[in-house]
Amino acid sequence: ADLFIDCTGFKSLLLTKTFNVPFLSIEKYVPNNYAWATKIPYLDPETQIVNYTNCTAIENGWIWEIPTIGQIGSGYVYSSKHQKYDDALQTITDFWKQKGHEFKLFKSVEFDAGMLENVSKHNVVSNGLAQSFIEPLEATSIMVTCVTVKAFVDLYKKNSKNLIKAHDKVMRKFVDHT
Repeated sequence: ADLFIDCTGFKSLLLTKTFNVPFLSIEKYVPNNYAWATKIPYLDPETQIVNYTNCTAIENGWIWEIPTIGQIGSGYVYSSKHQKYDDALQTITDFWKQKGHEFKLFKSVEFDAGMLENVSKHNVVSNGLAQSFIEPLEATSIMVTCVTVKAFVDLYKKNSKNLIKAHDKVMRKFVDHT
């Protein structure tokens, strides 16, 4: 084919497995590598539903609260170098207990923050988790995914001479900036 788009998630099968493109960690800037995530039922939807995401900085990370129609999406992002797994679970449990809620374990996610050294190479464009991961708040990942597609389409429409190299440069700069 003329073009392959790698949307294989963290596996990044086309670029990392086929072309051996290395993953560049940004742990130096983003030390967090774990997250607890759950859904919290509303105690009183009339007073609890707000139209914004709330992020609370705490000693070893941060907790997000995303209001949706049926519940609050919440999680705790932290660094395993600064807090143990069980202590992190206790931290988010206590956070919600202080607000009158019970934290019920949904899932724990381990991750590496960073991006591929080349997000586009030869005739392959990586996107989504196959390209980069900055932090678990989904809005960032959605933004990077949308910008990847838009940047590629814009360069394609301009009939860019070195489309893949140009796209790689644009996306590397964008993700670095993000």
